[in-house]
Amino acid sequence: MAIMVWGLAFALLLPPMAAAGADPSAGPEAERSAGPTEPGIPAPGLDQTDAEAAQEEEEEEALEDELLEREMPEAEKHHLPWILDPERWTYEWRNGSHLVRSDGRYEFHFGGQVQYEGAAFHLDDDLKRVEEDGWDSDWEFRRLRAYVQGFAFKRLMFKVSYDFEDQELKDAFLGLRGLGPLGAVQLGYMKEPFSLEWAMSLQHLTFLERSLANGLAPSRNTGLLATSTHFERRLRWAAGVFFLDESLAEDDANVEGLENDWEIALRMNWVPVSSQDGGRLLEVGFSYSRVFSDARGLSIGQRPESRLVPALIKTPPILGIDGADRFGVELAWLEGSLSVQAEAIGLNIRRDQGFSDLFFWGGYAQVSYFLTGERRIYGRASGTFGRVIPRKPFRPCARQWGALQVAARVSTLDLNHSDIRGGQELNVTLGLNWYLLANLRLSANYIHGRVFGQGDVDIAQARLQVDF
Repeated sequence: MAIMVWGLAFALLLPPMAAAGADPSAGPEAERSAGPTEPGIPAPGLDQTDAEAAQEEEEEEALEDELLEREMPEAEKHHLPWILDPERWTYEWRNGSHLVRSDGRYEFHFGGQVQYEGAAFHLDDDLKRVEEDGWDSDWEFRRLRAYVQGFAFKRLMFKVSYDFEDQELKDAFLGLRGLGPLGAVQLGYMKEPFSLEWAMSLQHLTFLERSLANGLAPSRNTGLLATSTHFERRLRWAAGVFFLDESLAEDDANVEGLENDWEIALRMNWVPVSSQDGGRLLEVGFSYSRVFSDARGLSIGQRPESRLVPALIKTPPILGIDGADRFGVELAWLEGSLSVQAEAIGLNIRRDQGFSDLFFWGGYAQVSYFLTGERRIYGRASGTFGRVIPRKPFRPCARQWGALQVAARVSTLDLNHSDIRGGQELNVTLGLNWYLLANLRLSANYIHGRVFGQGDVDIAQARLQVDF
């Protein structure tokens, strides 16, 4: 049954997206060109300068889902009310529907994401969740998400997204940009600024899920966020104040029990090394958050890098909470098709008299390489890696097969300290990604995990992902 669903989805999705995926940067200018071109390859009649400009445009397209990555338009030359001049609205398809007014004052993006995945897993010894000593399996939609985002009056930005699989609101905020040194301000329900891995969209991660260390990161909450870049976007910071309400938290949040509390959060990242073409890059960053809470039943748990497998390590309810501090450090190095990324996160929980303070920590290190010559694209305005654009999108008739990426990751999470024994886990993950088009991806991960003192877990997982 699962194979039939995958095959049907592939057959239905591939034909209508082939044109868009063949040239992700296609727009009005591309339509006027002599013929279709491949990303990064000069079109007939274009000199090298034009080709480099086209490549830069494609890289911006790869990060267009980040609102702050778009430049503000120049002042309008004439001021006819839009309702009296409807022909000035244009529709474009760039991995999603874009409705844009020609003066750039209004821009609306409509789109969605679909992720369907399956996994077979084996839990050893005390980790068993099946009656027999064998493999269990499961299939589900990881994401069925729709969103609308954009700009109005040049400075006002907004985003609303909803996941029909989780039946949860994922983003709902309004913001103002172009505020000088302050950059931009957002108010609403959104991600807290913390760590490179958490800041990235799940659809752009190298692996199917975030690492074990992400179990110590915050989730989405309601708050006020300010973000800005400086020194030619080499330095970026994001800081905010958030209200923690468990009734609004995501169902799969790793930290539970924080309700009617609040938190301040900060992430800063710096790009000290960056080549002009973006092929070489070094990024370092630091994150911090302080939780003001008197929760009486705080607990922390984490799944073994697959949502289809239950959490194997989890603390019992922690009593006497007086607050907490999170710390995170991050490093990313890009050298052409090779990418290295690592982070470490610590959580210090302060407790009342009579209870000892607690310290939990986690971290990961990963390496990836494109066998077909592509590279990851870093967005300085968002401080994250974005969409991968295949150099030769999937066209079997032209013997083009898309982009192929291999990856490996080691991650750990330790939830043991003092009187709290939540468990300690170490995972090794191997990954393979096949990017057929810029918005169509097939991925497979193999995960071997060890929960110390209990047993091992093995997971083989695959996913079909498309966004539009």
